[in-house]
Amino acid sequence: MSKEAVMQKFLAVVAVLGAINLFVFLVSWKGLNTKPQCSLNSFLQMSANFIASNGKHSITEHLSESCPNSFLEKEAASIIDFRKTVRDLIHECNSRRLLFSPHGQITTQPILTLFTSWINEKHVHEVHKKTLANWSRFSPKFTLVLFTNDSVLSTQAEEYGWKTYPIMDHAAGGAPVLKAMFQTVIENINSTFYGYANSDILFTDALPDSLDLIAQKFKSPTSVFISGIRTNVPNVSLKEAASFPNIAAAANVRGKLFEIHSADYFFTTKWFPWADVPPLVIGRRAYDNYIVSHARRIKATVIDATETVPAIHQTTAKGNQEGITRPDADYNDKYLVRLGITPKYESGFVTCAEWKLYETLCGDIDIVQRQSLPKYCAIQ
Repeated sequence: MSKEAVMQKFLAVVAVLGAINLFVFLVSWKGLNTKPQCSLNSFLQMSANFIASNGKHSITEHLSESCPNSFLEKEAASIIDFRKTVRDLIHECNSRRLLFSPHGQITTQPILTLFTSWINEKHVHEVHKKTLANWSRFSPKFTLVLFTNDSVLSTQAEEYGWKTYPIMDHAAGGAPVLKAMFQTVIENINSTFYGYANSDILFTDALPDSLDLIAQKFKSPTSVFISGIRTNVPNVSLKEAASFPNIAAAANVRGKLFEIHSADYFFTTKWFPWADVPPLVIGRRAYDNYIVSHARRIKATVIDATETVPAIHQTTAKGNQEGITRPDADYNDKYLVRLGITPKYESGFVTCAEWKLYETLCGDIDIVQRQSLPKYCAIQ
């Protein structure tokens, strides 16, 4: 996030803090006068202007003509408290910036090995061109991998600097087994995290920032599991996909957060025990919620990254439920039943993660442990 963006966010947040301090006397004053009244917007604007001037002018000098100076004079103590709140917040933000050490200064290895897989279907060629363009923007921070047995797709990915591996373990009509892909990249590539994302998902530069924070908070060897809810964005252009600011703007303007049962990416450390996960396949229902629930059941550090990692789904004419229309859509569920497992899928909603990332008032990313979880999160 740029300094300008941080300042804009900071001004907006502290303006609200100021409004809360001043709102009580705003309401009481309105009840005593019939002249043009102060509005909440008057005090929000006053607070924002005061902060933007960096304290150069007094709060009174920023007050709207419709608001009485005399009343502010009676609230001298509240104004002092407000100024102190602003100073304290600025001090905290500056302290956090000094303490934060970017991942690149800790190690030169990639922060993430990010992999996916897709088949050569004409109707999604444009989608995958955008994925190639978007993901390639993360190099060399990320090592990018495509699993495929198609030589045309291998060549295309390698032209963008990706590594390719053959699909050795598959089921349900050729769908790759997720655990096998994780085991392959963990065995062959060195990085802090390893992650799968659906092939129509795009990311912004908020992703490496979030992973940097997690890497600092949870030192190895910790079994970390990260997932999040996607944002559906229709009509994503190549120009948007190839630029972090552009795709972030598209998500903000046209995006809609999807349902809580969706999970389109999974990032783990190498210590996550993929060997114990059933051989479920991607692109079919049920594998995502089962794996999140499994991670919670084995007491991994499960993190919901929805609030800080926009996962932009390229919504096409086929809509947002493409997985349920594929052959063997119920393969994963039936496989688990054959193993004697009766999944409680709702316990694998991303909202059940015990930890979550969030954006602080300073515009930084931080993590917090959830104090309570919905009843549906209970693990059998």
